[in-house]
Amino acid sequence: MPKKKNYTEIINQLSSEDNIYLLPLAKALALGRKDPIFFGEYFLGLRFHPLQKIWLWLTTKTKIKEAHEIAVKMGFPVGAIPLEKLSSHPFLKNILCPANRFGKTFITSVKHIWYNFYKIGCVGPPDVIHDTRYATLNISPHSLQVDAAYRYIVDIFNNKMIFTWEGRKIRNKCRIKTFLLDHKQTRREVIFNNNSMIKGVPTGEDQASSLAGTQFFYISYDEAPQSLHLRKELPAKIQSRLIDSGGPLDIIGTPEVDKASHAYYQRIVKQGTKLEKGFFTLLGTLSDNIFIGEEEKKMTLESIKQTDPDKYRQVAFGEFISSGAKLFPIIAVERLWDGSYKLEAGIPGHKYIIGVDWGFSDTGDPTVMYVVDYTQLMDLLNKGIKEEINQVIYKIVFRESIKGASPYAALARLKILQQDFNDAIIIHDSSSMGGVMIKKMLREMHVRHLYDFSMAKSPKDEMLFLLLRAMTYGREIETLGDGRIKELNPEFGKIRSYLIEQLEEQLSNYRVQDTKLEQD
Repeated sequence: MPKKKNYTEIINQLSSEDNIYLLPLAKALALGRKDPIFFGEYFLGLRFHPLQKIWLWLTTKTKIKEAHEIAVKMGFPVGAIPLEKLSSHPFLKNILCPANRFGKTFITSVKHIWYNFYKIGCVGPPDVIHDTRYATLNISPHSLQVDAAYRYIVDIFNNKMIFTWEGRKIRNKCRIKTFLLDHKQTRREVIFNNNSMIKGVPTGEDQASSLAGTQFFYISYDEAPQSLHLRKELPAKIQSRLIDSGGPLDIIGTPEVDKASHAYYQRIVKQGTKLEKGFFTLLGTLSDNIFIGEEEKKMTLESIKQTDPDKYRQVAFGEFISSGAKLFPIIAVERLWDGSYKLEAGIPGHKYIIGVDWGFSDTGDPTVMYVVDYTQLMDLLNKGIKEEINQVIYKIVFRESIKGASPYAALARLKILQQDFNDAIIIHDSSSMGGVMIKKMLREMHVRHLYDFSMAKSPKDEMLFLLLRAMTYGREIETLGDGRIKELNPEFGKIRSYLIEQLEEQLSNYRVQDTKLEQD
């Protein structure tokens, strides 16, 4: 069995000259392990603005108390979270959602270097840790963003990171240049001398399938809101690559209104501000970046504000905005979800209606069934209320999607649903392909309360208008002096539902020209 090294004895044997040089270095190395900001400033020669410090300290769980003190002092939203809650949070699913020009890719690059330098999360004796293959991963929907992080890291080690500090341009001075062993642009790899590596991979259209079979100690997803499949990628393709190490995932990006994952990203960002579902979110604005001159900020924002006031809110404040090209405002989609759960059977005494959209193709749209509780509407009508109803009167309690199944199985499922939900009314489009045959089959199955409607008689755009009106009914807003939008009636709308992730994605991306969209 190898003899355990006595490090105290080794230090005592050092000459006085060695002590003068090595002991301060040893202390700096130890301090850098406990403080990534010190590591970045001392060893990499960089500077950080307050929110970047808070992000690094919290998500690495190194200086939570100090981060909270700065947040409280400067009035950042994260300061409103009690210190006790922050101290007990795991910080395994972190979201950085700032405005543009925050320095997201820069701070992520520093975090990767820190993780690899100390091999964070790797356990065992020092010699075992040194010989262990170690890797962190930076991914992005676009290759250009992955390349940007690669260049940041290489520039830091080559003293080419130039930034504005206290009104003047300065260049970083890296003290650990020899730590960088090699870097390969074509493979987006940065290799270090302790058997560790940073790997960059664009996810593109393959929903991160290229990551299969590889494990990492830390993953950053840069510009994640630009992904077309964020909701599907995170659990199966990305978080699974951290199972062995138990390392964290950082989801990074400014809201992207025209992207498919906009609504999902907004939801997890809001969950993270409350430390719900394991998420942590740090918000930031353009004004938080002290490396950009005040005059430059002012001119840029004023130009954007004059061109597109909505885009101004996104750039200046990191807000989630809606696009005029999309039919349903993102705020209306968000208001649908009431935190309830899907019902498997009807509540006694409640009235339900089942809406069916038939689709039996193996490759096209599926058959979709929605169960809606309209008890509240009937109660109000029975009381003789004739004025405009300004409250929630419809609630979606169940949804089922059947793709490529036998038509008989779909019809049987509909009959069972009708029985489970108090002999519910059924409405369906009998003008669709096979609609007449479906109607006859349902009659032969003794399905009752069946009502047909024809999309030819009720144009789709009219139905969409009625849905939009019901979702936004009673909404009142006020535009504040700085361009922000204040909701005066947060509980607007006549429809509520339990969270249906597929519907959230479809509504938030729906356009009038919907020929290429899968939608219910």
